[in-house]
Amino acid sequence: MSKRLDDFIRNHRDEFDSDLPSTQVWNKIDERLSGNPKKAKVVPINWMRWSAAAAVVILIGAATLYWFTSKPVVPEEVAVKKDVNPPVIVDSSLLNEINPVYAKELYHFTQLIELKQDELKQLEKENPELHKRDKPKE
Repeated sequence: MSKRLDDFIRNHRDEFDSDLPSTQVWNKIDERLSGNPKKAKVVPINWMRWSAAAAVVILIGAATLYWFTSKPVVPEEVAVKKDVNPPVIVDSSLLNEINPVYAKELYHFTQLIELKQDELKQLEKENPELHKRDKPKE
């Protein structure tokens, strides 16, 4: 300790000793020393409620997992080729005169469509069971 603090404590020692703690402080100290502390409030855990809640969460999770994994794979209608409308033949020279940018886009998209149709034909040859159509129930 510093010399000034030591001197202050020595000079004012009688002022420090004049205050006594209250009886409540002594009672609490005595209670702790005697081994009879106040019992803390214990909140009982209702195991039945927690186990029921856990069971509900597990059942919902299992049902969700079953729902998303058990659906049979149904081929989409996009893979089925329908010849309802004949292909539209566009006069590219007329389209170039109107809008050349649109003509390029149209040509590009028709090439992509033809490419995808060829891929679908190849897939149909490799996996014919994917392209079977079930007759609609009436």
